[in-house]
Amino acid sequence: MRRLLAFALLALIAVAPVEAGRLTLIGAGNPPAAAASAAYVYRGNGFSGDFGTGATFSIDIGTAAADRLVVVGVFVQAADIIVSVVVNGVTLTQDANINSGNTAAIYSGVVASGSGAQNVVLTITNAAFLERGVAVWTATGLGSTTVRTTTTWATGSG
Repeated sequence: MRRLLAFALLALIAVAPVEAGRLTLIGAGNPPAAAASAAYVYRGNGFSGDFGTGATFSIDIGTAAADRLVVVGVFVQAADIIVSVVVNGVTLTQDANINSGNTAAIYSGVVASGSGAQNVVLTITNAAFLERGVAVWTATGLGSTTVRTTTTWATGSG
């Protein structure tokens, strides 16, 4: 299951090197003017196999910051529709979504308040799924927290 989540998230997140040891999340805002000021941190993940239309995961999102962008990758083992992803009371925006038998999506938003472990609440339309999971990253010091959203998926072979 974890491999499938990792694969789904890698299929949705493109990364480009900025300098040795640093990555820029493409679509998560413009790279900062000074690369040393931006910080991208993987915060953790949560998995649940319980039936129901929601799941809550407690994940440490770091120290509160006015420019903290929280990025959540979501996987649902079924063709369910993700209704919302909420972090510490802030409803995140869907940036990318694919639903082809299983569902994977990327959500993000500025979550300025709350330090340490916060609730990541996932709401889904149906209870007919086996597992769902989230992976959480934060980014601070970006040149912009405006997210580029896509609804078109490229297809190809290779």
